Formats: sequence, C-alpha cells, structure tokens
Amino acid sequence: MDVDHALKPREIDLVTIRVEKATARRHEAATWLKNMGANELTETPSEEEFKSFLKSGIILCNVLNKIYPGAVSQVVEDPAGSTAPEEVAALCAYQHFENLRNFLVAVQDLGLPTFEPSDLQQACFFLSKVQGSSR
Repeated sequence: MDVDHALKPREIDLVTIRVEKATARRHEAATWLKNMGANELTETPSEEEFKSFLKSGIILCNVLNKIYPGAVSQVVEDPAGSTAPEEVAALCAYQHFENLRNFLVAVQDLGLPTFEPSDLQQACFFLSKVQGSSR
C-alpha cells in the first residue's frame, strides 16, 4: 500500500488560508502599533521580525502606558552608551524578563485578559486582546 505524503489541493487551500489570515492579523497589529507610536516597525513585518520587535517588552510596556498612563511603572530601556559584547546577552535577557514581568503585572492589575510569557511565540494573540479592549 502506497502512502502519498503530498498535500491534497484542499489541504493546500486550508494552509494558504491560515497563512493569509495570520499575515493579515500581523499586518493589522503592526498598523495598530505604528498608530500607537511604534514607528520603527514596518507595516508588513515577517513573523520573525514581528516576534523580534516584541521580544524586549519595551513596546508592550510603552503601548500599555499610552493606553493606561502609568500602568507600567518601570520600563527597562535599551542600555545607553557602549556595552561590552559579553554583557549584551545578559542585558537583553534582563530587559526581556523585567519588562515582560512588569507588563504582565500591570495587565493583571488592570483586569485585562492575560496570557503566559510563552504566548509571545504567537505575538498576535496579545495584540488582538489589547486591541479589542481599547476600542
């Protein structure tokens, strides 16, 4: 019995539809973020560019503070000045952890829908929740 591992036309259509929907949601989220002041984000970022943009947590905190002023009391910004290459990874990890923790605490305190840090793997999840609650 031969097993055909090729995708059937119907399966290809479903995959295409899912990809198109994810791309549209990412574009909508990027446009919304740009309207909220995240000017360095392109309007059509790839999935990897989008995740990378959100990773430090700076934009998450800044957008939440724009919607709810003072909600995130401390945002760890990018280090100023020259940083030794061996310190960059540690600073990035600290920045990511602190900003994400501060953001999640603020979201919980505001009674907004929350998520797990691992949900940032699906970055549009957060944006659809916050975007829906700010309209």
